[in-house]
Amino acid sequence: MKLLMIIVDAARGHDVEAILDDEKVGGYTELPAVLGRGAHGRKEGTRAFPGSSAIYLAAVPPDKVDAIADDLRALRDAHPQHGIHAYGFDMTPLL
Repeated sequence: MKLLMIIVDAARGHDVEAILDDEKVGGYTELPAVLGRGAHGRKEGTRAFPGSSAIYLAAVPPDKVDAIADDLRALRDAHPQHGIHAYGFDMTPLL
């Protein structure tokens, strides 16, 4: 299994959820309203630095990773102003 960590502008979170649903990912965890600073500036949920990001974590079989990555690339290319990052980690179940 692979653990995918997807970081996206909160405004595009529904698009990430649609990708995970389309690829039949059984479940995911969303961390909404994540604040911080990155390549697209600061997101602190304030007037000075409006907006936030969301992080999605999903455990997926290795054979689904490429299709999900392709869909995420298409989303990034369609909305470059929002920024999207995705990382994959090898996963070893402990329990």
